[in-house]
Amino acid sequence: MSVQTKKRIAWALMSGGIGAALLFGMVLGLEGKWLLPHERAAYAWPVIGMVAGVYGWRWLRALYRAEPPVPPAAWTVSLADLLCATIFAGLCSALMGASERLAGLMPVAGIAGFALYLNCALAASLRGVTRWRVVFVVGHACVTLGLIGVGSLAIILCLLPIITSSFAPIEFVYGLFSNPRKPWMRIHLTFLCALPVGVVLLALWRRLAEDVRARIFP
Repeated sequence: MSVQTKKRIAWALMSGGIGAALLFGMVLGLEGKWLLPHERAAYAWPVIGMVAGVYGWRWLRALYRAEPPVPPAAWTVSLADLLCATIFAGLCSALMGASERLAGLMPVAGIAGFALYLNCALAASLRGVTRWRVVFVVGHACVTLGLIGVGSLAIILCLLPIITSSFAPIEFVYGLFSNPRKPWMRIHLTFLCALPVGVVLLALWRRLAEDVRARIFP
């Protein structure tokens, strides 16, 4: 396994794990109550997420120390990045505002969207991405949201058999995709749907970048 592949796996663990733990906090906030005694096993959701996230962060840091970017990358963002981050934050807030029950999360969604875009812009700077930068950053942000959804879903599928019955995961997945009744389930479904969008955008960026290289170096 190459170091670059290990970096991708470590980044996925870090993003999905920490994001899954934050999503659990959002679930509690939207439900407006703590878990009932028979649901206490679900507290393993944020614990597993944080453990995976911290492990991924430490692994990623060790990999970058062992093989730093060549040439050395600058951790910088441009004025265009800040403008695009503002637009991305506005879109995230608008998505929350589309539902009356989620309208109270509009400020949180805006701040989170702004921070997510800037983090992905820093990742683009780390990789030396300059051309079609917006496509790469938005794709990176969508993949990150998708990893949060996939990580949370994996934890849920492992926990629900403990909390209820062995058929609960199948019922949960069916309800999530057929009729998401609870607000946090809609957010979770949005995160899952963001993954294929991000993969397509990154593939498009790779194709565009290759075309640019072909024109410069025929």
